Amino acid sequence: MKKFFSILAIASVALFASSCNNDENGDPVGPVDPRERYIGTWNYLMVGSLQFIYDGEVVDRESLNETGTVVISKSGTQNLLIFGDVYTVNGDRVTATIPFSDTGDGFSMVGTETISGTLTPSLIAMTSTITGSWSGGGMAGNLSGTATVTLTR
Repeated sequence: MKKFFSILAIASVALFASSCNNDENGDPVGPVDPRERYIGTWNYLMVGSLQFIYDGEVVDRESLNETGTVVISKSGTQNLLIFGDVYTVNGDRVTATIPFSDTGDGFSMVGTETISGTLTPSLIAMTSTITGSWSGGGMAGNLSGTATVTLTR
């Protein structure tokens, strides 16, 4: 009886070890980083507008319409690096809060872009809200805008 239990124990360990090490194709089985499906080069389309407000009135509106490619890589243990900025991944959702500052030709802007979106292996759709302030030419005011960014493979 003792010998039977020894053989049963060895067989159970062997069966457990062989079932956990590889899948049917011989590939290792274990936790797979879900961010892997987003790594690589993507095409993007960014569409939106930015408003410049002075004394409560919109004094200028800039259209955003840009296309190009972007490389997405992993950052840390649960983030993605997109457009050089860190985005937090939570399941199929992505979020980021990105501060910005730009100065040139006597004009400066400072603010924050808040981004949220959804992730699939072939499509990433994000919406951003832009808020901040501007100054230049002896004037200063607020800025606000929205943009949608669509990334496809």
